[in-house]
Amino acid sequence: MTEAPGLASGLRKRCPSCGSIARKYAVSTDGELKPVGILRARGFAKSPSKWFKEVIKGADWSTRLKRWVQQVRIIDRRRDRYTEKVIDPETGEVMRDIEEPLSKHTQRGSARNT
Repeated sequence: MTEAPGLASGLRKRCPSCGSIARKYAVSTDGELKPVGILRARGFAKSPSKWFKEVIKGADWSTRLKRWVQQVRIIDRRRDRYTEKVIDPETGEVMRDIEEPLSKHTQRGSARNT
Protein backbone atom coordinates (compact mmCIF):
# COMPACT_ATOMS: atom_id res chain seq x y z
CA MET A 1 0.00 0.00 0.00
CA THR A 2 1.12 3.54 -0.70
CA GLU A 3 -0.03 6.94 0.43
CA ALA A 4 -2.87 8.32 -1.63
CA PRO A 5 -2.72 11.77 -3.17
CA GLY A 6 -5.13 14.33 -1.88
CA LEU A 7 -5.30 16.72 1.06
CA ALA A 8 -2.09 17.66 2.82
CA SER A 9 -1.69 15.73 6.06
CA GLY A 10 -2.25 18.88 8.14
CA LEU A 11 -5.73 19.39 6.61
CA ARG A 12 -7.01 15.83 7.03
CA LYS A 13 -9.45 14.73 9.70
CA ARG A 14 -8.16 12.16 12.15
CA CYS A 15 -9.44 8.60 12.00
CA PRO A 16 -12.10 8.10 14.71
CA SER A 17 -10.74 4.62 15.50
CA CYS A 18 -6.96 5.13 15.73
CA GLY A 19 -6.42 8.90 15.43
CA SER A 20 -4.13 8.60 12.39
CA ILE A 21 -4.08 11.26 9.64
CA ALA A 22 -2.40 8.91 7.13
CA ARG A 23 -4.38 7.73 4.14
CA LYS A 24 -3.66 4.35 2.59
CA TYR A 25 -5.13 2.64 -0.44
CA ALA A 26 -4.66 -0.71 -2.12
CA VAL A 27 -4.70 -1.63 -5.79
CA SER A 28 -6.12 -4.91 -6.99
CA THR A 29 -6.39 -6.45 -10.42
CA ASP A 30 -9.24 -8.27 -12.07
CA GLY A 31 -7.50 -11.05 -13.88
CA GLU A 32 -4.26 -12.90 -14.05
CA LEU A 33 -0.83 -11.41 -13.55
CA LYS A 34 1.94 -12.94 -15.63
CA PRO A 35 5.59 -12.30 -14.81
CA VAL A 36 7.61 -11.24 -17.83
CA GLY A 37 11.31 -10.69 -18.15
CA ILE A 38 14.10 -9.94 -20.51
CA LEU A 39 17.70 -11.08 -20.55
CA ARG A 40 20.45 -8.89 -21.97
CA ALA A 41 24.02 -10.09 -22.34
CA ARG A 42 27.01 -8.30 -23.83
CA GLY A 43 30.38 -9.65 -24.87
CA PHE A 44 33.35 -7.41 -24.13
CA ALA A 45 36.91 -7.60 -25.42
CA LYS A 46 39.76 -5.87 -23.59
CA SER A 47 37.95 -2.58 -23.06
CA PRO A 48 34.90 -2.67 -20.75
CA SER A 49 33.32 0.20 -22.69
CA LYS A 50 33.48 -1.49 -26.12
CA TRP A 51 31.14 -4.45 -26.51
CA PHE A 52 31.29 -6.55 -29.66
CA LYS A 53 28.16 -8.68 -29.28
CA GLU A 54 24.80 -8.13 -27.61
CA VAL A 55 22.01 -10.67 -27.17
CA ILE A 56 18.54 -9.65 -25.98
CA LYS A 57 15.95 -12.33 -25.33
CA GLY A 58 12.60 -12.20 -23.59
CA ALA A 59 9.27 -10.44 -23.47
CA ASP A 60 8.67 -7.11 -25.17
CA TRP A 61 5.48 -5.02 -25.16
CA SER A 62 3.75 -4.69 -28.52
CA THR A 63 1.91 -1.39 -28.73
CA ARG A 64 0.10 -2.58 -31.86
CA LEU A 65 -1.21 -5.80 -30.26
CA LYS A 66 -1.39 -4.36 -26.72
CA ARG A 67 0.18 -7.50 -25.25
CA TRP A 68 3.55 -9.15 -24.62
CA VAL A 69 5.44 -10.80 -27.47
CA GLN A 70 8.66 -12.84 -27.49
CA GLN A 71 11.79 -11.27 -28.94
CA VAL A 72 15.31 -12.45 -29.75
CA ARG A 73 17.80 -9.83 -30.98
CA ILE A 74 21.48 -10.38 -31.70
CA ILE A 75 23.82 -7.53 -32.61
CA ASP A 76 27.27 -8.71 -33.67
CA ARG A 77 29.63 -5.83 -34.40
CA ARG A 78 32.61 -8.03 -35.33
CA ARG A 79 30.68 -9.92 -38.01
CA ASP A 80 28.55 -6.88 -39.01
CA ARG A 81 25.29 -8.81 -38.42
CA TYR A 82 21.89 -7.78 -37.06
CA THR A 83 19.36 -10.53 -36.35
CA GLU A 84 15.91 -10.07 -34.84
CA LYS A 85 12.90 -12.35 -34.50
CA VAL A 86 9.62 -11.34 -32.85
CA ILE A 87 6.88 -13.93 -32.26
CA ASP A 88 3.34 -13.53 -30.96
CA PRO A 89 3.13 -16.35 -28.37
CA GLU A 90 -0.69 -16.49 -28.51
CA THR A 91 -0.93 -17.13 -32.25
CA GLY A 92 2.59 -18.32 -33.08
CA GLU A 93 2.77 -15.67 -35.81
CA VAL A 94 6.26 -14.48 -36.69
CA MET A 95 5.81 -10.71 -36.63
CA ARG A 96 9.37 -9.80 -37.57
CA ASP A 97 12.25 -11.90 -38.88
CA ILE A 98 15.33 -9.96 -39.98
CA GLU A 99 18.89 -10.95 -40.70
CA GLU A 100 20.99 -8.30 -42.38
CA PRO A 101 24.35 -6.53 -42.19
CA LEU A 102 24.45 -4.27 -39.14
CA SER A 103 25.84 -1.48 -41.32
CA LYS A 104 22.62 -1.60 -43.40
CA HIS A 105 20.32 -1.62 -40.37
CA THR A 106 19.28 2.05 -40.31
CA GLN A 107 16.17 4.20 -39.84
CA ARG A 108 14.84 2.06 -36.96
CA GLY A 109 14.15 3.00 -33.34
CA SER A 110 16.39 5.77 -32.04
CA ALA A 111 18.37 5.85 -35.33
CA ARG A 112 15.45 7.39 -37.23
CA ASN A 113 15.73 10.84 -38.72
CA THR A 114 13.10 13.12 -37.26
